[in-house]
Amino acid sequence: LGHWLGGWTGLLVTPAVLGGLALLAMGGLTGRLVGPRWAPLGALALGLAFPVLNAARATYSEAPALLLTLGGLWLLTEAVRPEASRWLAGLAGLVLGLVLLVRVDFAREIMLLLPVIGWLATRRACGQAELAGRALPFALGLAVGAAYGVVDGVVLSWPYLQLIKGSLVPLLYLFGAALVVVTLGVVAVNRGVRLPARLTRRVPDVAAAGVVLLGVFFVIRPYVQIVHGVKDVETQKYVRGLQAALKLPLDGSRSYDELSLYWVAWWVGWPLLVLTLLGAALLTRRVLRGAEPGWVAPLVVFLGSIVLTLWRPGITPDHPWADRRLVGLVLPGVVL
Repeated sequence: LGHWLGGWTGLLVTPAVLGGLALLAMGGLTGRLVGPRWAPLGALALGLAFPVLNAARATYSEAPALLLTLGGLWLLTEAVRPEASRWLAGLAGLVLGLVLLVRVDFAREIMLLLPVIGWLATRRACGQAELAGRALPFALGLAVGAAYGVVDGVVLSWPYLQLIKGSLVPLLYLFGAALVVVTLGVVAVNRGVRLPARLTRRVPDVAAAGVVLLGVFFVIRPYVQIVHGVKDVETQKYVRGLQAALKLPLDGSRSYDELSLYWVAWWVGWPLLVLTLLGAALLTRRVLRGAEPGWVAPLVVFLGSIVLTLWRPGITPDHPWADRRLVGLVLPGVVL
């Protein structure tokens, strides 16, 4: 688009413009969820992270994906307000679905949005009838946007899909399983099935403790696990070249996934990561107690994406190239 409008100058400027718009979306989402006074700080903290700056000065897909993701989540937080139009939820779904047009791996985040659709679909049975009408428009918008991305991928990027099918096919199976589980859960809740009260009272505290344990696991992971995930022969040669330059043991199969949390710490620092963990645990507890409906979608998407990305970044461990994986949802989630 930038090249069409302004030639080479437009092409080179467009990523920075998209990155700037993404920061505005980050400010809007921060203002809605945390408070207006925090909006500038949220945008500034994200914008100062080097991976975000790096992605916004080249034709990476992360800048437009970040804009669509943060903008879509902001629209969704607006849509769950009681006075909002239900069709705003449809627009939020459309914007989030269109991220698949930019990045095919956003299929994972669409999978994470399935529980959000399920949550919206059970609101009437849980005494929040004003939110029940958001589920169908949001699901339809998400499906339309995602379908556009799928068609684009199949028609224009089929060789690339074949290249990554090793990670794409398992994701599709996981997506199908999640869809079945969410559907069964919605049917059960809407038919009046409930967990015993003694269990539901404990769920928020147990879930918050689980979040803390997850954080501790990623901290100690380098001491208990060494990940060998690089299978491509040429990539193994490249990794061995990097290891030789850094005087590290030569093993081209190393993906260094176990160090992913430490990659994040390079750019935001350990104090912010500690605050992130505490904030995620407290928000999980409050959301499961029904106190923060606006946080449901952002918490599920950010927390789920952070965990899955840190577990398997799925990229050659060459920095700052590999830091691209942190731009989409990891760094925004940490800051928020």
